[in-house]
Amino acid sequence: MKLIRNTLNTTIATMRLVTRRLIIYKANMVGYVTSLPIKLLVSYTVWSSIFTMQSSDEIARYSLSSLILYYMFITIIEYIINPYCTITYEMYIDARESRMDIYMTKPLSYVYYRYIEKASTLVPGYVIYALACMALMQYKNISVWNFIESSITIVTGTIIMYVLFAIIGTLAFRHENILTLRDNIWNIIKLLSGVIIPIAMYPAPLDIVARVLPFRYIYALPIEIILDTLGEEEILVQIGLSIVWALVLTCILVNQWRTSVREYTSQGG
Repeated sequence: MKLIRNTLNTTIATMRLVTRRLIIYKANMVGYVTSLPIKLLVSYTVWSSIFTMQSSDEIARYSLSSLILYYMFITIIEYIINPYCTITYEMYIDARESRMDIYMTKPLSYVYYRYIEKASTLVPGYVIYALACMALMQYKNISVWNFIESSITIVTGTIIMYVLFAIIGTLAFRHENILTLRDNIWNIIKLLSGVIIPIAMYPAPLDIVARVLPFRYIYALPIEIILDTLGEEEILVQIGLSIVWALVLTCILVNQWRTSVREYTSQGG
């Protein structure tokens, strides 16, 4: 019980420290807010042209307005989740420059500490997400329960994203260059997670692959829930699967970390 209390207190203290740091660096938030309308304008221009050529009101059950909302939420969720993929580079640099020594003296595990650092950055992005959802509720029949369910999947999405790239990061203890592998995995995630186009528009073989792998739970699932494109039973099943994926990948990371850290050698020692 004391161990849990100490871990919780250390976690809260870490999040407060990182949150104070974030207040200093406001440029990132300003740049994001400024770029959002531009991205939506580009999406509207492209898809309105496609709808005109198709002479149809819907494509794969998405209307033009639904697609614009889809890309709006994609941009918001990217802002929330994308910082978690930087763990590969951070582990690579920490291992190469012996910074890992500093983190290993902390009361929290390195991988847990790094996750908490990034979890602190979730707050401003999540506030924007909540405001966008509340605005959407005024125009569409979206329930508070949809919002809660999508919020749960955003959290599991951050875990899946972080753990995937942390697993790649553990290879830094054994291999000289892991960044090419990271970039290739990142491209696959973008292709199969619904970032480029909604998964409902994928051709049959690619659609099956996208629904089997965990990448869909990072970006597409929270939006499918908040736009109410899934039935309630399917939502609960998908939330369950996202939690299972998060747990399975976390177990793999823990095992990989324990194995890899034994091979870590600090410079000069």
